[in-house]
Amino acid sequence: MDLLIEQKFISSSQDTGVFDEFSLISKYITAQKIYAWNTGKIPTENRRVEVFTHFNANDLSQVNFSIIIEYILCLPGSNAPVERVFSLMNKIWSSEKSQLGVGVLKAILITKGISTNHVKSSILT
Repeated sequence: MDLLIEQKFISSSQDTGVFDEFSLISKYITAQKIYAWNTGKIPTENRRVEVFTHFNANDLSQVNFSIIIEYILCLPGSNAPVERVFSLMNKIWSSEKSQLGVGVLKAILITKGISTNHVKSSILT
């Protein structure tokens, strides 16, 4: 919550509204509902749509919670792309090549990244 206020996604005066919305959501999403979703293998996006549909159908506020969900869904699911960059960097910038400047290393990584993405996109199309 503090991060969302700090990043100006919501104002500190809205914390009561966020709490109220969270309370309503926690009443709707019970342990039984989560169990049903899990056993039915309901995808996350369908669960989210179901919750928001329920809120719209019952004319319940979801403004603040929608902002929080948008923020959460923007976060990457894994750090794999970053790990790939570090792996590539370690292959290029070794102890034998320690004189390699950061600018040159950056240019090489960008070039390799562009060529790799180009190869992947040309294979997929």
